[in-house]
Amino acid sequence: AFEGLFKLNKLLLYKNQIDELSPVLFVDLKSLKELDLSDNLLVSIEPETLKGLIHLESLDLSSNQFDSIDSKLFKDLNSLIELDYSDN
Repeated sequence: AFEGLFKLNKLLLYKNQIDELSPVLFVDLKSLKELDLSDNLLVSIEPETLKGLIHLESLDLSSNQFDSIDSKLFKDLNSLIELDYSDN
């Protein structure tokens, strides 16, 4: 869905009733700094899904349906400054 968008730095996907993410969905988004997945229906995210988002600074996962998140999800997110996981 986001192939070739190498320079995209902000992606807002809030309030879209997303309940699942493909592990390769964000693979081309090498410059992404902000990702907003709030107010969706997510219950889990595979650790591979965010792999390679080395410039990601802000991740909003608030208001979804997570019970827990695998700590491996954040393994490659060395630039992450802000994480919102509220209301899950």
